[in-house]
Amino acid sequence: EALHALDRYRLYGRELEVEFARGDRKTPSEMRAREKESRHGSRAGEFGRR
Repeated sequence: EALHALDRYRLYGRELEVEFARGDRKTPSEMRAREKESRHGSRAGEFGRR
């Protein structure tokens, strides 16, 4: 309810727009696993190209 009250709220002359997330949220463990995969994959790709 508080977030709905902030939608279209004016702060320092600017209008704020609140957008709500849709769908399922990832758990912290899912985010950590995804972060590890992306870090290792991008580093290996960078060094392999040099």
